Amino acid sequence: MNRVYRSEGKYNWLNPSQVSGQYVFTFRPDAPEGLQRSFLIDIEKDYTWTGTPYEVALKLQEVIDSYFFNTDQPKIKAVVEYLEKWDDKDRYDALVEKKAKLTKQLAELDRDLAEYDPAEMENWTPESSESTEQPSEAAAES
Repeated sequence: MNRVYRSEGKYNWLNPSQVSGQYVFTFRPDAPEGLQRSFLIDIEKDYTWTGTPYEVALKLQEVIDSYFFNTDQPKIKAVVEYLEKWDDKDRYDALVEKKAKLTKQLAELDRDLAEYDPAEMENWTPESSESTEQPSEAAAES
């Protein structure tokens, strides 16, 4: 599945105080060679987009195309064209992955809930959980 993640940092060696947003794409193993995987944009134009890799690439393309001159223009165009073809499959794969993660979480919750007796817990109150004799009193009497 194609993925994208974002980081923020100071990547410009000529201007080390400049902060940029970096978007890094990881493509399917069979992706065409030569697709650029990383794009930097000015932090002022970075809105920390979320969505599918295709949706994020479209937003990046808007920003990159807004510059008068940027050598990444043809590179982001190629990435957008590639990701557009895979967008439905990426959405599907993300849903399957999310379902698997939620199924695992539900199984963990079921294991935790199995420690309790549902009938007992339905009528539980703090008073019903107190024993008639406090542990410290029992120890003092012995």
